[in-house]
Amino acid sequence: MQIFADRGKKEKAAPGGEETAGVMEQLEKEGKVLHIIDWAEWWPEEIYEGFSEEYGIKIVRDNFASVDDMVTKIKLNPGADYDITLPEIRGAVQMMELGLLQELNHDWLPNAEKYLPEATKNAEAEAGRLIAQAEQKGRQIIQEAKEKAAQTGRGGPDQAEVHFRLARLNESHLDDEDGAIAELRKAVELNPGHVGANDSLVEYCRKRGDNDGLWEALMRQEMNLETDSEKVAKLLEIADLQSGPLGDAAGAVASLERAHEMDKSNKDVMLKLSDGYIAAGREDEAIPVIESLIEAETLGGKRRSKGAAVYHQRLAKAYLSRGDQDKSLEHLESAYKMDISNTEVLISLGKLHYEREDWDKAIKLFRALLLQRFDSSAGVDKADIYWYVGDISLKQGDARKAKGMFQRGLDENNGHEGCKDGLSKC
Repeated sequence: MQIFADRGKKEKAAPGGEETAGVMEQLEKEGKVLHIIDWAEWWPEEIYEGFSEEYGIKIVRDNFASVDDMVTKIKLNPGADYDITLPEIRGAVQMMELGLLQELNHDWLPNAEKYLPEATKNAEAEAGRLIAQAEQKGRQIIQEAKEKAAQTGRGGPDQAEVHFRLARLNESHLDDEDGAIAELRKAVELNPGHVGANDSLVEYCRKRGDNDGLWEALMRQEMNLETDSEKVAKLLEIADLQSGPLGDAAGAVASLERAHEMDKSNKDVMLKLSDGYIAAGREDEAIPVIESLIEAETLGGKRRSKGAAVYHQRLAKAYLSRGDQDKSLEHLESAYKMDISNTEVLISLGKLHYEREDWDKAIKLFRALLLQRFDSSAGVDKADIYWYVGDISLKQGDARKAKGMFQRGLDENNGHEGCKDGLSKC
């Protein structure tokens, strides 16, 4: 602003004059829009208005509240059209390390020598010198920086930031992931709310399959989120990790219960919570949760929907887990009437009829499944279905049909033990 507009003083280079001709020509090419990201309420609004009025240049502004906020905004928006930012030296060094800055063309800044403060010039030169040293001396400089960081002993956010920056140097100059991760862990130990360090640790843990480390990083992220909606989304992610790779059903339920407290009407949370209760052997707690989902979805029983079919299937699973086959069958039949194409419902209903030795109903459902496309995420594959049809045919005394079904099952999966055993019985 000072460099171009002289902060409203009368002595200034005239628009279109010799000093600004190159600048104005370039602005004509770029559309005469200047994108600035700076500190909120740092400059009086009159400065921007006066500049726009004087030079006919539209100013588009974005603000940040901290250096970390500014760096994160620019890093996460590589396609953003930011032209100018006003970081303090720490932010400038971070941005240099991450390759987020371009050199200024001083030929386009005719007032730079007059208005750019000497302290700013010196600070820029010093920052550049330090980065150049790090690039040239590599490990030696970084090691010295680590030793200095260890000597500070102050703890807290400032020292955490030092370790975060050291992690970045390990990444960018040494290609040392292990060293970077060690520094990131020190950063979050000193400041669990360090956004950049936690985000980086999440990426590294996903990449390396470190599920325990990922869980810790996600938990720290959740603790530092502000809105309930953000926390609910993060808790769902945590619960998926706990119920899946970590095998912690009780932990998943605890995370989902927290999410449910924040958003009582979130259907994803309620459905996963009911699954968690069933997996943890807490069917009595799952049943009222699923019943409330059915009540909301069907408007108190006034309509049918495929969504309600999913909930009835879950409710049947809860009753079956509790040992109540009759109630389970009741809800599976309700689900089937609402969505005859739902493979999970068909499989569950077919299995229940099989367990109850109702062979005619079971074989009818399994034959219908052979005409459908589905994957093993439903808990069975095509070879399993052929085995069910073959085994029922064998129980009904039709060995020829059973043999054909077992053989087709082996065509789908030549290692299927059930089909091998069934074939030997034929």
